[in-house]
Amino acid sequence: MINCFMKKGYQRRMSFKSLLQVGCRIWNFGVVSVLVLTVCNILLMLKLLHIERSEGGQAGPRPVPPLPPVIMDPFFPHNNTPVFDMNIHLGHWDNRRILKMIDHAIVGTLFDELSKRYSVCLATQSSLEKLHSLVQVANHWRGPISAALFAAGDEEFGLLQGYVDYLRHCYPAVRDRVSFHLAFPWDRLPSKNQPIKRDGNLDCHHPEGSLHQLLKHRSSELLRWRQKNPYPQNHLRNLARKNCQTSRVFLTDVDIIPSLGMADGLEVFIKSDSCTSLCAYVIPTYEVDERQDSAPAHKARSTQQRLQMNLPEFISASDRPSGSSELNPLDYRLWSELDRMACYRAHPNLEILKQYLVRAVERFFQEVLRAAIDDWQRRLNAFVKWEQEQSRNQVHISHGVTNFEFLYEPFYIAHDNVPPHDERFIGYGFTRNTQVS
Repeated sequence: MINCFMKKGYQRRMSFKSLLQVGCRIWNFGVVSVLVLTVCNILLMLKLLHIERSEGGQAGPRPVPPLPPVIMDPFFPHNNTPVFDMNIHLGHWDNRRILKMIDHAIVGTLFDELSKRYSVCLATQSSLEKLHSLVQVANHWRGPISAALFAAGDEEFGLLQGYVDYLRHCYPAVRDRVSFHLAFPWDRLPSKNQPIKRDGNLDCHHPEGSLHQLLKHRSSELLRWRQKNPYPQNHLRNLARKNCQTSRVFLTDVDIIPSLGMADGLEVFIKSDSCTSLCAYVIPTYEVDERQDSAPAHKARSTQQRLQMNLPEFISASDRPSGSSELNPLDYRLWSELDRMACYRAHPNLEILKQYLVRAVERFFQEVLRAAIDDWQRRLNAFVKWEQEQSRNQVHISHGVTNFEFLYEPFYIAHDNVPPHDERFIGYGFTRNTQVS
C-alpha cells in the first residue's frame, strides 16, 4: 500500500497542469507497483504450493541423487585398443564347463588400496543391458567394488568393452573403485580382445542413453541367441564375490543402489559389533517405481476397492505410513519377481510378452501367494518399526531375525565363508533363495 500526504494550502494553489503531471506520475508509479506486487504474489503462491505438496502430499519414492561428477569432454571410442588387460584364451571353468571366467580383467586404480582400508566389499553382477546402473553404485559406495560381467561372442564382448571403456573414461568413481571380471558361455567364446568398430561419440552426462546407443549395434542373431539362453546369475554372483579381497561381502544386483555414505557407516558399525561369526546383516531395500505417467498397478482405484471389499484389515494407500508406498497385502516383492521372470529382456511384440507372463505365473504356487497375504500384517508392523528407527543416524541393528521364510531373498552383509550360490540354477527368478536356505 502506498500513502501520499500533501499540505492543503499547497494543494489549493496547484495549477491544472501541475495536477495533471503529479497525477500521471502517481498513476505510473501505481501501475509499476501493482505489477511488482502481482509478480511477488505469484512467486509466493508457487512457493506455498511447493511446500504443501512436499509436506502434505502423498509420500513417494525418495528422490534419486544426481549422478557423480563426470569428465566434461565427450568420449571417443578407441576402436583398436583392448580395454581389458588379459589373455582371452586363459581363464578358469565352472564345475560343469559351461562358462569360462577371467578374474580381474581390469582393476580399478584404487581397488587394492580400498580393499585394505575397508572391511566390506560390494560384489555385483550384470549383463550389458543393465550396466549403466554401475555409475550410481560406484558414486554411492566409496569402498571396493567387484563386478562380474557376462558377454556372449565377439560381437557382444566388443560392445561390452566399448561401454566399460566409456564408464572408466567418464566416471572417476568407476575407474578408481571397480574391478571387472568376465564370464563367457562355452559355445560363444570370444576370439579377439578389442572393442567393436563404430563411429560417433558417447555423451558422458547420459550413461543410460549412451548404452542404448551402443545396443543398437547388436545383430538380430545375437538377440535371438540371448532370448533362447538364460542368464547365469548364480555363476556371476560367485565370481564377483570370490574376487573381493575383504573379509566381508555385500552381494547385490547391479540395479541395487546403496545409500550415500553406506560403506563408511558400515565401517564404524562393524568395528563396534560384538558378533564375530555366523552373523548376517540384512540391508532394508526400497523399490523405486520410475513410471511418471500413472500410479503403480497396486495403487489403482479398482485394485484398492477390491482389496477393501475382500480384506477387512486392508490399509489403503492413502492411509499407509510415510515411505511405504510400495507395500501392499499381495506383497509387491512377488510382483517384482514376476517382472524379473517375464520381463528381463525386451519382447518383440505383445503376444510373446503374454506367453512369458503366463509361464511366469504358472511357476507361482497358490500357497506362496496365500502365505504372502497372511503375513502382510506382520510385515507392515515390522516396516513401521523400522521407519521409526531411522531417527538414529548411525548404522545399527533394528531387530533380530531367526526364522526362515520361503522365497525370502534378502541382500545382506556377511563373512566371505558363507555357502556359494547354487550354480545348477540358471536364469531369472528365485535363484538367490537357494543360497539363503
